[in-house]
Amino acid sequence: MKKVFWMALTMVVMLIISGCDAQQTSFNTKEDEEISNINEEDVNWYYGQWIAATNPKFILGVDEDEVLITHAMNGEVETTSTEAVYKEVEGNVNLLLDDSAIKELLPYLFEDGEVASAKGVLIKDEQFKENTGRDSILLTFNTYHPDGTAYEEPISINFTRYEDNSDEEEEKEELERWNSRRTE
Repeated sequence: MKKVFWMALTMVVMLIISGCDAQQTSFNTKEDEEISNINEEDVNWYYGQWIAATNPKFILGVDEDEVLITHAMNGEVETTSTEAVYKEVEGNVNLLLDDSAIKELLPYLFEDGEVASAKGVLIKDEQFKENTGRDSILLTFNTYHPDGTAYEEPISINFTRYEDNSDEEEEKEELERWNSRRTE
């Protein structure tokens, strides 16, 4: 009798566990579908290195999986990283940064305890593109006091795409040397 009871109990537990697994699988599928609906070209636009016009300099690196910020504070160069979370908002793809991401990327903001939390977003800066013709990304985030009230103004850092022209310069110099040899 005990053996039958334990077998029945084991079967019930296995049914419950298998039901939980099926529910988890369907949840993951829904999440994967949501991510795949985002236009891949819009996501790829963010990839690469970006440099801020601020002082101290911030260098932003974005790829499919993570966001890196390198900055020089108090004479030390530090790089922090966080997971990249892409989200479509009103037809535009944005890169969301939650509280832990901002703390990872800009830890110095939280050192004195005056700022308790933050939420941010990286977005295409279309206004900058219209004015200058250059790609720009805008990091904007709100910071919050320990009591939960937001600071009056969000913090914004504008980044432009970093373009390494060193190869072009070398090719140009080589062409000039070649042309100067031909005229001699």
